[in-house]
Amino acid sequence: MFTPYLSAESIIDETIITLNDNEVYNVKGGFFGREIIAYIPTISDDLIVGNTYQLSITVKSVAGRTTTANFYVKIEHSSILTLPTPQESNMLCDYIAYGSNELYDLHSSNDKYIFDGDTPVTITQEIKQYNTNLLSGIKGFSEDPTIYRLSNKAYSIMDVFEIGGSSTKTFQDIFQVKK
Repeated sequence: MFTPYLSAESIIDETIITLNDNEVYNVKGGFFGREIIAYIPTISDDLIVGNTYQLSITVKSVAGRTTTANFYVKIEHSSILTLPTPQESNMLCDYIAYGSNELYDLHSSNDKYIFDGDTPVTITQEIKQYNTNLLSGIKGFSEDPTIYRLSNKAYSIMDVFEIGGSSTKTFQDIFQVKK
């Protein structure tokens, strides 16, 4: 995880990560000042636990300028961590921005939410964006996690929750029922 910066540049042309001169990550597009999450594959037979490798991160701007950072990485061990899935009956919002390199509104829908009683209902909700531009707002990327950046008077408004397709509630309404 890293955040590239390059003076007087805002748009990234390409991000390349190499491990001992072998390319392990290459993504086109992006923005300087935005966090990039990239995983180093540790499954390769070439990587040996206990050895140290040179990791290089090179970021190129659309203007052709380049910045590079070099690190030494020691492989200690590899493991997979899976976070538990929340119970859908208690999950009020699960926002996902769909798409690639465009501005999107966030939509949430859960058809197993228990609102009032024991019967599951569908609960939907949106976050709408205003005064956004190329660098601010909700951005979806095909390779990286979706980001949400507010700047230059950009803002969002959370819509009311639609419950069961027939009624609308605010956060305050829902929390009063859930007490």
